[in-house]
Amino acid sequence: MFDRFVRLSQARAALDGDRPESALRMLSDPLVADSRRAAELRSRALGVLLARCQRRRERGDWAGAEADCELVLTWDPNCAEARTAKQGVATARAAVAQQTDAGLAELARARLAMDAGQLSEGEFALKSAAGFLAERADVAVALRLLAARREAGARLCAQARQALVSGDWSAARSAWHQAVLQDAGLATLDPLAGDVPSAVAEGVARAMREDVARGSPLAALSRLARERALSPAIIEAASVRTVASSAAGELRSRTQAYVDRAELAEALELLSGVDPRLADVPVLTPIVQLAGSLRDAVALREAGDFAAAKVAFEAAMGSIESASLRRECDAVTLAAREIAAITERAKSLYAAGRLSAAREILDSGLSRWPLAKTLREFRRAIEDGANERERSLAEIRQFVRQGALNTAQARIMGLEAVGGGDAVAGLHQEIDAKRTIVESGLDLVRRALHGRVSASAEGLGQCIARLDDLLGVQTDHEEIPRLRACLVAERGALDRITSITASLQVVTPRNLPADVATLVEIRSNLIAADRLDARLLEVADLTLRAGLRDIAQARLQAALLCVDALQHLADVLPGAIDGVESLREKTAAASEAARVATERCQSALRAHDLDAAEAAMDEALGLAVDSPEVEALRAAVESARARVRAMSEIEALARDGDHGRAQQRLASLRSAHVGMRTKIFDLKQTLARAQGLDGGFILRVDEGGEYVVFRRDVVSVGNLRDGRADMPVLAAIASQHARFQRRMSFHGGMEDRVLAERGEVGVGGRTVKEHRLRDGDHVQLSPQLAMSYRVPSSRSLSASLRVLGGFHVHGTDRVILMKDRGRDGRILIGNTRDAHVSVATAEHEVELFTSNDGRVRVRWDGEGGTMDGKPFSGEHPVAPGALVACGGLRFVLLPLPAV
Repeated sequence: MFDRFVRLSQARAALDGDRPESALRMLSDPLVADSRRAAELRSRALGVLLARCQRRRERGDWAGAEADCELVLTWDPNCAEARTAKQGVATARAAVAQQTDAGLAELARARLAMDAGQLSEGEFALKSAAGFLAERADVAVALRLLAARREAGARLCAQARQALVSGDWSAARSAWHQAVLQDAGLATLDPLAGDVPSAVAEGVARAMREDVARGSPLAALSRLARERALSPAIIEAASVRTVASSAAGELRSRTQAYVDRAELAEALELLSGVDPRLADVPVLTPIVQLAGSLRDAVALREAGDFAAAKVAFEAAMGSIESASLRRECDAVTLAAREIAAITERAKSLYAAGRLSAAREILDSGLSRWPLAKTLREFRRAIEDGANERERSLAEIRQFVRQGALNTAQARIMGLEAVGGGDAVAGLHQEIDAKRTIVESGLDLVRRALHGRVSASAEGLGQCIARLDDLLGVQTDHEEIPRLRACLVAERGALDRITSITASLQVVTPRNLPADVATLVEIRSNLIAADRLDARLLEVADLTLRAGLRDIAQARLQAALLCVDALQHLADVLPGAIDGVESLREKTAAASEAARVATERCQSALRAHDLDAAEAAMDEALGLAVDSPEVEALRAAVESARARVRAMSEIEALARDGDHGRAQQRLASLRSAHVGMRTKIFDLKQTLARAQGLDGGFILRVDEGGEYVVFRRDVVSVGNLRDGRADMPVLAAIASQHARFQRRMSFHGGMEDRVLAERGEVGVGGRTVKEHRLRDGDHVQLSPQLAMSYRVPSSRSLSASLRVLGGFHVHGTDRVILMKDRGRDGRILIGNTRDAHVSVATAEHEVELFTSNDGRVRVRWDGEGGTMDGKPFSGEHPVAPGALVACGGLRFVLLPLPAV
């Protein structure tokens, strides 16, 4: 009662300190979890969490708000308010994220517009972004950058106007170009800015006129291309177009003169300086096209592509008319026509298989036109085709050598499609000769299979060897591999029959049904299914005799193997049916008699009549000596007889007062029989009454060690030689040196104290008569002997003592002062940090405590626990010496030994 009051007070204090999580952990303690006051405090704590969730949501702490909702739902999954709050947090969080994404998209659009000089569009996008992204530093930075670019554009525009006043149109053009890069809409915003482009255009036109006047029309056009790249709108000026047209006319006149004199190289050199980027200027389009056509025509003619050169010359003649161009065009036209005729003749010869003639006519054409593209390409194709033909012939010869005659035949048909030859005819003859050899040999094997030779394994081996020779000649024959597989299977079946018949003469082999089933399967795959029937009937007769022999020798399992084997044979051999039925009836009769004897033996075992059980067991062994059930029954009878002898020995030890050895023998005794388990339990109860766990016990835990557990409120410490102390230690201390005493304090609850009796006691370096022990205290009983005091867990009032200095109490240096009667004195065993007994391999935590009736009980939350092999779960009393296994732990409780 007092402990519950303390725990509830601590939870209330945590709530007052705005620590609802701590309060909920305290209220989960089983000591108070089910009380009405705990439910009220728990409801209040959940309300505090929901209020904190709302505050966190208002300041944008979405993760914290969601965590509060999840914690509330963990304690109260049906809390509608928490579910609504969680949904509201998720919705608000999504809305904020969507608004942020929209603002970032507008900011990106603004940056792209600013990079293109579209400052007005960028400004509009930045205002939109600011509406989504309030107080974002990157929006403010972008706005400052936009203002700076607009200011730079205005400054450069002013520089351009100043340069125009001083007559420096080149400087004005450069400044204006930089200004437009900063602010493309500058002309719209600054009314005076429109004068700059027109003034720049006039300056360019004036410079171009000077170039033309100096006799350099090409220089004028080059200047136009450069200036236009900087200011595309310059071509819109009428003065610029006029000068460009004049320069183009001058270039055309000079080109006409060169072409009329058949000086195409000089004409091309003149037109090579014309910039192709000027082709979209209407007044310059004809001269740009003329330059391109002449350049392509000459290049294609030199490359030997006369057909394409003709088209290019005709295009040039569309821009300039000249007799010399006409002659050039006629010459390439004639050459293209003659080359086409030569090519067609060569193709006809190649298709007819006349490769040498095709090469000769192509070579004659190439001697006249060495660079003729069509002739060179077809000549190369012929050579490639010839090389490919030689490679194909080599591959076909390789197939023939390897015996792949079908593959070689198919490849030859592909070569005949493009012309035959002596090599192909020779390969045809070689393939036909090998096919004749294979078919003749195959006919010999077929005739041999119908004779007496093939009835033996040796004869089948000769046929298989002949087929192997034929496969050496033709590896891709369709029938030979199938026939060979059938003969190999038949030879294997004969070998298996020989093995079966030899085994059945002595003993029935365990794999008899499987071997017979394999023979039946092989029979169905043979060329003639009846080739094995005579030998299989012999196997059936031997199997029947072996089954009758097994019944006579009480080997029913072996007889059943014979029944199964005969059933497989009866499926394909009608003559085996009678043998199957006869053997099955006799086996069934013997099995029924063995079953009756077995049941009598089991009934006698249940009635603890071992003599009758042994008699029935002997009868069953005489009927079915190889039966697993009978063998198991014999083992059960022998085990029962051994357990009876062991129980008699244990009872004798108990009567003689040797409880320790009796306990050890009983712990090693196991029994699945209900009656025997009852007798073992009764004997354990007898030993428990003789050796109880009332005052304490030894706790032995696998992987955890051995502990002495005292259930008393007062435990004395003294010298082992005196023999009166609860904790005897073989050390230089008094007989009743000191005692550890547990008592209830009104203010402090349950407490442990150490009191000096006939010896001195020191705690913390000072001598005491009485001292309230706290976790971590060091109790000194002599210069050599000391003990450390620990309270490992806040969930238990039981404490631990560790004996220091190399001394032991009942064989161990670890002692547990257990608070008796109640789960508040539980001993915790597991891999948790606050366990009294730490076991690293434990899977679950296990508790030991004493109930109000004084019995020691074990409790855990898992399934699959056993006590002396008997399953249990949840909570269960523990008897002395019982082996408890649960939660990955194994331990035993033994009575304290006498001093």
